[in-house]
Amino acid sequence: MERPPAPTSPGFAQSGSRPFLVAFPRTTAQAEALQNLLQAEGVSLTGVIHYVLSPDQIIARLSGRRTCLKCHAVYHLTSHPPQIEGRCDRCGQQLCQREDDNPETIRTRLKCYEESVAPMLDFYRVQGLLFSIEATTPQETFQHTLTALLNLPTRRTSVAG
Repeated sequence: MERPPAPTSPGFAQSGSRPFLVAFPRTTAQAEALQNLLQAEGVSLTGVIHYVLSPDQIIARLSGRRTCLKCHAVYHLTSHPPQIEGRCDRCGQQLCQREDDNPETIRTRLKCYEESVAPMLDFYRVQGLLFSIEATTPQETFQHTLTALLNLPTRRTSVAG
């Protein structure tokens, strides 16, 4: 069984003294193991945040992604296109689409994701721990909702556009 991310790993984040996990667990078995581990430590899970996005929207977001082979800059054909089609703004090199970012592969990945994640979401829903956020809401609303769920101090952010 895969263990939860360690405090020094990329899947672990912390706000003040309140740790939270990112993209873990992904299966019911992992969720149950995490619950047992937390109970053994005298800690209880206070919530699980699930971002909701339709399969068509996921496919559009992922299949439009392009990456520079040299400097690894990331672009999107509609939401963040390069100034010159197919060329990196930073270094001028050719952009490419990852092999797993084509629509058919994404559909296969989504099916696998749904099969493993849906039961895990039900596991948390039954416990009253699941909070879903529509991932298409405007950024300011999304950040406000997420901040409220995490009970974090509100921070002002700006996005260059």
